[in-house]
Amino acid sequence: MRYFPALSALLLSVSPAFADNDLDLSKTYLSQVATSLAQTQPSGIVFVLLYHPGTDEEGIHSVETEGGTLIMLFESEKDAVIYTSKLKAQNFPVPTVKALLRAEIDQFIAESKFKGIFVRSGIEIDPPKKSLLP
Repeated sequence: MRYFPALSALLLSVSPAFADNDLDLSKTYLSQVATSLAQTQPSGIVFVLLYHPGTDEEGIHSVETEGGTLIMLFESEKDAVIYTSKLKAQNFPVPTVKALLRAEIDQFIAESKFKGIFVRSGIEIDPPKKSLLP
């Protein structure tokens, strides 16, 4: 696990979705996560969103909800790129799409007590409506 030790320490400071619990998530977004996206895939490659990959400042994109911290695992690189373009359009910092082994990210999620949301190919989701940038 070459990425994940640094990620856990930097998650709160790097992820745009962690603004002092004042993130305004729409109910539609949360219901989509709960019903459409909470899928499982036992193995293989998934695409995650990383900030400053391969550096000491590396962090993973996450969304804080009342139910806990969500890490999105995209089945399709194309869908992950679409999501990053939506982040950019809302003035969020833009992460890098990175392919990782599912087993590695699942271990990181379990050790960090987060929740992984597997986003099946072709399912488009919207980021939170609030940006942390001025």
